[in-house]
Amino acid sequence: MTSAAAQAVIDYRKLWNDYVVKTLQALNTAADSFTTVAANPPSGYTAEQLSNMADAYRKLSTAYLGEWNQFAGMSIDDLGIQAPVVLPAFQDVVKRTGNVWTSDDKLFRSAAPSPPSAPSTEDQAKVQKEVDDSGALTKGIVGLLFQEKTGEVVDALSRVGSGILDPFKNIPWKPILVIGGAVVIMTTLGPVVASVAPLLMLRRH
Repeated sequence: MTSAAAQAVIDYRKLWNDYVVKTLQALNTAADSFTTVAANPPSGYTAEQLSNMADAYRKLSTAYLGEWNQFAGMSIDDLGIQAPVVLPAFQDVVKRTGNVWTSDDKLFRSAAPSPPSAPSTEDQAKVQKEVDDSGALTKGIVGLLFQEKTGEVVDALSRVGSGILDPFKNIPWKPILVIGGAVVIMTTLGPVVASVAPLLMLRRH
């Protein structure tokens, strides 16, 4: 039987999948357009600039697709346990793909198709209620979200009042590796090993 938390994550994914996939397709379409135009660059652009832009959009699309599909193959049981980690990861991809359309990149918008329609407000509210009722953001084993840009470490257990990671708060964090059931966090003071759980997703861009 699918747990409420796992089902909430699945339904959130289904709700936004079309929007995310079509946005990634638009990035690839824009990349193809820039590649084509690079053969005969318009005034103000060089072939190299346009080719570099095409490569950047393709890489962005590939990166987002990898993040959107990173939990493929996870069992329902594990998905229920990892819901506090998986759901925010999905939400992050949705937010960043949405930012593709709201950025000030007029050249991209001129080369890409029209933005896909977001899910209806009613459908979003329905899934949000399902997420809230399931406790998908507060239940489960510890989950860490690492943000390399700011060095901020946010732990899912902080939402339920745990201070398990307090000793690590003031360490200058760097990228994290996952080895077995331990988290190896490279800091300027050397590696710190935090054994928290065997099933963790630790990653942020």
